[in-house]
Amino acid sequence: MDFSYSQQQLEIKRGIREWGKKHLTEEAIAAGYKNRGIAPEIAKAWVDDGWGMYGLPEEYGGKPVDHQTMAMIIEELNHCGGNIPMAPNLLIMFDMVEFGTPEQIQYAVDYYKENGYPPYCLAISEPEAGSANQYMTTTATKKDGKIHINGTKTWVTSGENSDGFIVVCKNEDPSPENKQMSMYLVPANAKGVTIEPLNKIGMQIMPFSKVIFDDVVVDESALLGIEGKGFLQLMKNFEWERCVLLAELLGEAQAAMDDACAWTNERQQFGKGIKTFQLVQEHIVEMQIELTNTRNFLYRTCWKMDNGIPVNNDAAMLKRYGAPALTDCCSRALQLMGGLGVTGMNNGTSWGLYITMFMFFVGLSAGGLIISSVPKAFGIAGFGGISKVAVMSSIACTVAAIGMVVVDLGQPARLWELFAYSNLGSPLMWDIVVLGTYLILSCVYLWAQVRADAGKVSHTALRVISIVALVTAVLVHSVTAWIFGLQQGREMWHTALLAPWFVSSALVCGTALVMVVAIALRRAGYLSLDQAYLVKLAKLLGAFVVVDLYFFGCDLLTEAFPGGSGAEVVAMLTAGPLVPYFWTEVVGCALCAVICFTPALRTNALLVAGSLLAILGIFCKRVQLLVGGFQIANLDYAGPLTPMQHTAWDSGLSGIYGGMVYWPTPLELGVTLGVVALGVLVFLLGIKLLPLRPKDDEAPSE
Repeated sequence: MDFSYSQQQLEIKRGIREWGKKHLTEEAIAAGYKNRGIAPEIAKAWVDDGWGMYGLPEEYGGKPVDHQTMAMIIEELNHCGGNIPMAPNLLIMFDMVEFGTPEQIQYAVDYYKENGYPPYCLAISEPEAGSANQYMTTTATKKDGKIHINGTKTWVTSGENSDGFIVVCKNEDPSPENKQMSMYLVPANAKGVTIEPLNKIGMQIMPFSKVIFDDVVVDESALLGIEGKGFLQLMKNFEWERCVLLAELLGEAQAAMDDACAWTNERQQFGKGIKTFQLVQEHIVEMQIELTNTRNFLYRTCWKMDNGIPVNNDAAMLKRYGAPALTDCCSRALQLMGGLGVTGMNNGTSWGLYITMFMFFVGLSAGGLIISSVPKAFGIAGFGGISKVAVMSSIACTVAAIGMVVVDLGQPARLWELFAYSNLGSPLMWDIVVLGTYLILSCVYLWAQVRADAGKVSHTALRVISIVALVTAVLVHSVTAWIFGLQQGREMWHTALLAPWFVSSALVCGTALVMVVAIALRRAGYLSLDQAYLVKLAKLLGAFVVVDLYFFGCDLLTEAFPGGSGAEVVAMLTAGPLVPYFWTEVVGCALCAVICFTPALRTNALLVAGSLLAILGIFCKRVQLLVGGFQIANLDYAGPLTPMQHTAWDSGLSGIYGGMVYWPTPLELGVTLGVVALGVLVFLLGIKLLPLRPKDDEAPSE
């Protein structure tokens, strides 16, 4: 089959492109999003200029064309202006033409020509019945020669901007067993109709509404189509609607790719355009494959419709393949234009090395501050004057953690958007607030310790600050854990143990870091630290390791116990692609505990080795958590399987867990090393410029 454009189709494309340049300007689109709908004069111009009459019968002033041409028109329209309501308007007109009486059709066409949009919008979904339409409860009851409609519809596209509704109702009986449904035309101003706008995250140019029908009375002549066959009629028409929707998405995805390609031609890095980078080229090739496959699939389905061939399965498969593929195409464009195109992340794995290191450094920082604040908060013996050094290491790690967030955002200038467009109901925003507060309190706590050594801050004030710092240190890691633990769609993350587990692992790696730093500074002559303090610190580290392993074991048992829902998670850790990280954590932390609890092994060299093993183990824990959460799809078949999303993609779901879904690129590794170097620099500057040495009179506790 040849789906190349005819001369007539090319002229139509050029005409729509010129119309779009004139009417669908950035200002017009921005106003549409602000005002919850495209400007009426633009919709009217679409019809007046003849473009909105394509696909309608000639006897009503329309311009009949085949389905492929109609799909091309809709694609080109959305290529010009994004997701705008003109295509859905046409769908309503197609429904009216398909099911309406001559009088209903004529009224709809006249209204459409006069206003630029149809007199009705479709009201089918319900709060408790989306795609499961057998559970629809809106009813149409005959009484005294009238139709009484009762029920609630939701996600009604352009409901607040329409003068009427095509309401799908069950005949009399709302039970799931009743399959008899009819469509009725209901004016928006009818008594008993209540319209409530719904607020979405985006797409405000095509707003949604909830519409309540409270004993709304219409004439029997309001019936659209055949009584009792309304839903079957609509489902038949859904075959074409799916094609129209995919044509819309296709136009938007093509525009996204065009913009991304233009950007990669302009963007310079390392003295050359980023279009020359192999990974960027790979993204563009994958985008072109997705666009080409979807367009061919769409046109093939339209060709079948034009030739009277059933397309029920084709339309369903088109929707199933095309929607995720085009979403992925737009995601790749966003990555290329937003700075993530040179990373190993993709549409299926949106967090990578940067967020892994963020979690890791938050743990390192929290652990260091806890080690410092606990003795002062509770009035117990400390660890030989290493408190200020521990706090300095905490500050350095916090700076590194924030640096990882900055690079994940793409550029520092975007930091202000976190606060300008903040959502206080999001755990991500909680973490931003807590992390910023934590950094400030860490600096205040360090300042208070320095001033206390000089006799300028009382012990009571220092104790109060220590308690606040301790609470914040626990809270910062708990909130980081809640970002993951509250995600119900991710089996590996959704556990109440995650927050205490994060805190215990923070204590492990934070204490281990303080141990390594203390031994290194003592060897360098910066600290004169008695070995007894290191022994005490080692015992504490061993206890933290045991607690952390206990939490890990509890989680594994819960997940792997027969009948548990997390058996695949445990299999992925113990026998799947995350095996190296799992056993590195378990063995490394176990060896650390053995070294810490065995007096004969508590030499400085082995303590450093054990501490480094513990730090490596906690890092592996973070890798397991982040990558493992994306490894197992949150849906049984979340999207099209491609080599960029899953390994063993050609084997289907049974094989996608056979390897890692994500591996950082050299650029990610380089950027990460740069941020780590920044943290090291902050620490060394603190050691050099601030009075962090312990007082000479501090002695080991008995």
